[in-house]
Amino acid sequence: MAYKAVANSKGNNPNYVEQWVSKVIHFSSQYDSQSWPASCVEGQPRVYPKYGDIAGAWAQKQKDANQFIEIEYEEKIYIEKIEVYETYHAGMVKCIKAKHPNGKFQRLSFKSNVLRIEVDCTVASNWCEIDAVKISGTKFNFALPPSPADITNDLAKLVNNSQYSDVSFNVNGNIFHGHRAIMSVRSEYFRAMFSFDGTSGKNLSATNYDISDQSPPSYESLSKSHEKPIELKDVDERAFSIILHYIYTNKLPQNCQSQVLPKVWRTADRFSLDGLKSLAIFELSSALTIQNVVEVYVDVISALPVIESIKTICENYMQENMAEVVRLPSFTSLPQDMMLELIQKMTEKMKIL
Repeated sequence: MAYKAVANSKGNNPNYVEQWVSKVIHFSSQYDSQSWPASCVEGQPRVYPKYGDIAGAWAQKQKDANQFIEIEYEEKIYIEKIEVYETYHAGMVKCIKAKHPNGKFQRLSFKSNVLRIEVDCTVASNWCEIDAVKISGTKFNFALPPSPADITNDLAKLVNNSQYSDVSFNVNGNIFHGHRAIMSVRSEYFRAMFSFDGTSGKNLSATNYDISDQSPPSYESLSKSHEKPIELKDVDERAFSIILHYIYTNKLPQNCQSQVLPKVWRTADRFSLDGLKSLAIFELSSALTIQNVVEVYVDVISALPVIESIKTICENYMQENMAEVVRLPSFTSLPQDMMLELIQKMTEKMKIL
């Protein structure tokens, strides 16, 4: 049984501390010095989650209402939660006090690293056994500055959020909302798009842009108002959604599907997002299986630019699993010249090895 007070979630808060007992400093009695000594409460549980009269937990020799143990922790904290792991005759802890700087044990309201746990053995007319005692709390009684993770989570709330948006994009009929300040500092491509003076000399319509063009047009030439979406042609809407998420969070979304990653890589290449290209390669490599390797290979070579790094990874993967890959319907249905080329590459690598 664990006695718990209300506590904040640990999360990634560096101010939050969890501690196990480092030293027993005093106790009323112990059953013996070998199997059930008071020192058993030091460190993490030895008996829990088992329950019963099991050696490895502190048991009292006297069975009266005045049993106690005083324990110490490495660091003084503002204690928010105490967990007492009782593994036999649970329910006999009657009071927990913390040692005040004045030397007296009081109820918790200050920073401390010494506790006194009082036990009433008359409740069960027997001893109870305590395996471990864990405390949790904060080093300081004030809030620390937000961590980078907090900032990322906050920025994630702005992904495709129309609130305060000052630019929008039309991708295959799907409207995406953005914020020029964020997009421009994250991508040289968008920075150029939003800062050009419109004198590029290209004959572009006001709200249509072909992503295959090497130079981005000016924001002024694309949209005369913040309310008119910029139409991006030859861009996959799933890939653009992932790119927006990366721009704001520096991460891929959790529901990112591997089959769209080649499109993400190519679009990121156009948008000058080298970090996203690396992430796409890593995720795509991690997602390779015997069942999907052929489809991934075809995806990475079927459009320009060819993703050479993934192409090589796929070829090596197919070579390592050649016996199974060559029997796949996805492999046998490849164009004959491509299939023969792959077989030749795989067998050549096997000879080298």
